[in-house]
Amino acid sequence: MRKIIAGVGIVTMAGVWGMQNAVAVEDDGSIRDFKAVESAMQAHDKQVYTGNADVDFRRRLIVKRQGIIDMAEVAMAHAKDPQTEALARKVIANQRRDIAEMQQWLKSTHVE
Repeated sequence: MRKIIAGVGIVTMAGVWGMQNAVAVEDDGSIRDFKAVESAMQAHDKQVYTGNADVDFRRRLIVKRQGIIDMAEVAMAHAKDPQTEALARKVIANQRRDIAEMQQWLKSTHVE
């Protein structure tokens, strides 16, 4: 495990604003994994817009919801609290259902 500095603050594109109560924390690998998910989400966030709000809205939500699934999987892999694992499982199920509904709509409108 490596130690990193973490604290309470607001993360912006420019960095962390209002960092307070900075403390050294042990990284059990979850920080690395959460950051990897965030990087992947940013890479997928470069979709081209079509000009069709119905399509663009769903495509963007699919990307975001997949990121939520990925974050929940990280939580399940590292969480120690059974309630966190249960919440992550529930989140994954809900997000997968929503993604399937949006993909079905895209297919039914012959967009995908």
